[in-house]
Amino acid sequence: MGTRFAKLKKKRIDGLANHAKCPINTGRLEGYSNKIKGAKRNAYGYKNDRYFFTLIRYLSPTYNLASPKNT
Repeated sequence: MGTRFAKLKKKRIDGLANHAKCPINTGRLEGYSNKIKGAKRNAYGYKNDRYFFTLIRYLSPTYNLASPKNT
């Protein structure tokens, strides 16, 4: 039992290390990507790209309305 686990761990060590560095799963990433695609559909026809990128930043899960950003 222990050797089987060790072999499995050895095969997947890169993925485990990457998950430790950036613990985001694919479901959450796909959901965020879907939000961006929806915003892109709604923003079709706008000439100002800055509006679109501001919208993406607003949709970001880490965006905080309370803290002002200097960009």
